[in-house]
Amino acid sequence: MKLALIPIALFASPVLAEPVLTDCNDWRASAEYVAEPWDEMTATFGNGATRIAIMDSVEPANAAYNLLILSPPFAPTGERQCRLLTGFSGLSLEGMEAGYDPSIGLYLTLTTQLFLDDISEFASAQLDVRINQETGDIDYFIAPYFE
Repeated sequence: MKLALIPIALFASPVLAEPVLTDCNDWRASAEYVAEPWDEMTATFGNGATRIAIMDSVEPANAAYNLLILSPPFAPTGERQCRLLTGFSGLSLEGMEAGYDPSIGLYLTLTTQLFLDDISEFASAQLDVRINQETGDIDYFIAPYFE
């Protein structure tokens, strides 16, 4: 897991809450939390081998949105790895950009929102996710859009 912020933003702006990448044994990965409508909150890539879904766990209210990632490699019994990127106050697939580069794998760019604890305000940010479907490595980077 990697978290990179624009260095200038670190000095000129409030500190961002740090989202966390975990295995799906987290309660927020339950299917009951897939955000509605499902067809607008999920997407597949690589002929269906990779799926992402926006999860809305309702609480905590300032970090209720999470990104579920199902991707290769496959286990011996056929299931994909499952990871959950938690800690967003807003997250959507609307306007998402996606592509594939053999050197880094699948890449996604989404707009998100984070809660800034130190000033009790919300801030928009860009979330970049890199999914290496061969190795299973998942990296993410957050760049704030401070005004």
